[in-house]
Amino acid sequence: MKDNNEIERIKLFGYFGGKYYLLNDIMGIIINIINKKDIKCVVDVFGGSGTVILSLPIIYKVNRVYNDIDKRLVNVLRVLMDNEKRERVLSSLEYSLRSRDLFREFMESDWDNLSDEETAVRFLYIIGYSFSANLRSYGYAVKEFRSGMGAIIENIKKNWKYIRLLTNIENLDFRELIKKYDSEKTLLYLDPPYFTERKRYIYNFDLQDYIDLKKLLDNGESYYILNSSEKNFSEMIKIFGEPTFVKEYANAYGNQDIRKTRKEGFWVKGYDIENNNLDVKGGNKK
Repeated sequence: MKDNNEIERIKLFGYFGGKYYLLNDIMGIIINIINKKDIKCVVDVFGGSGTVILSLPIIYKVNRVYNDIDKRLVNVLRVLMDNEKRERVLSSLEYSLRSRDLFREFMESDWDNLSDEETAVRFLYIIGYSFSANLRSYGYAVKEFRSGMGAIIENIKKNWKYIRLLTNIENLDFRELIKKYDSEKTLLYLDPPYFTERKRYIYNFDLQDYIDLKKLLDNGESYYILNSSEKNFSEMIKIFGEPTFVKEYANAYGNQDIRKTRKEGFWVKGYDIENNNLDVKGGNKK
């Protein structure tokens, strides 16, 4: 493995709220805790696109658990693990017509009555052709080329094999999941839905959910990494206290109307902040 600043980032598809641009720092913290606390199991509680858990370097011999409450995401990973199903899904996506009408049709799918392959095709189509992978609005380009589905197909062809490193793929509420895997040898990575963006998520995550999460973390044995955007700091600090540290990043979006930088807060249990290679700026040490 290269040093922590050169983590190989494994990406299957874009997804709203993804932490691709934070990955070097997140992985640096994960590796630090694995080494210091003899961690045997890493759990990505709100897994999304799976980039964090899939990018954990192979040299770390730990159990790797992916979880998401959205069964469509879980279904995609399971389908991609099957060679024959994966090839059929990729073929369908490769020859699919880019169409606003088709996008709307797929958005209105009766997800409970589709086969696993149909679900994977439709869900990946929506991801590929929605604006910024927000799963809500059809995306189109005027000023610059959008690779859309081509990028997803190439990413899957290149990186699907990393899914097979997962020990378990779960589709559980975070309460049930954390109780199931809680242990002094477990590290939880938590990137819960934002307070400010709740309407974008298909499953509600409200104030009581955050309070329940805080109680589980306080009462459990597991180590954890919880991160959140500065947009949510006031609410997060009320519940979780001051962050272990805050770091400023270049904004992931190219829109000139959006600030060039943004801050991300990290709440961490088990991190040796005094002896690490992470360049922390503007943060509070705890």
